[in-house]
Amino acid sequence: MLSRCPPPYRNMTEMMTTVSLQIVGIIEPLIQHADWFFPGDIEFNVTGNYGSPMHVNHNANYSSMPSPDMDHSDRRQHDQARRPLSVATDNMMLEFYKKDG
Repeated sequence: MLSRCPPPYRNMTEMMTTVSLQIVGIIEPLIQHADWFFPGDIEFNVTGNYGSPMHVNHNANYSSMPSPDMDHSDRRQHDQARRPLSVATDNMMLEFYKKDG
């Protein structure tokens, strides 16, 4: 089918195929790791009011960074309880703690 397209459309078809593959490459990991990216339950009220869902913020009780004067065991518990800003940020913090001690 690609060989029947005139030359300007052939490039457009190739670009659309490439973009489609790139989108799949981004969306697929989000779907596979949805529980990690979006923790917690969203409560939907299906019988009454059809408004916005109620979302519980599970991160409200946690600060984003542990205190420097925390005990090492407390720091590990803090790290397990918090949700990282991103995979890259979390990996940086793990490397920092490995070097720190």
